[in-house]
Amino acid sequence: MTGIIKAYFGDRGFGFLDRDVADNTLESYFFHIRDCKIKPQVGAHVQFELAEGPRGPKAVRISAIPLTAEEVIGRMDGVK
Repeated sequence: MTGIIKAYFGDRGFGFLDRDVADNTLESYFFHIRDCKIKPQVGAHVQFELAEGPRGPKAVRISAIPLTAEEVIGRMDGVK
């Protein structure tokens, strides 16, 4: 699955990410820093899996989605 990190509370070690589903609705999932393969940053596009947590589904095995060549070039525009 893919999603976007919407909130991260570094001092507490957890956050939430949103996953796009049908009809422009979002599903939000809790994650803990120990389940991340990257340093969480709000707005980061990530891929993840779901696991059952004590309060319902949670995101685990969170990793970055590799950028396409077009995305890399787009981020470099305006950088000197």
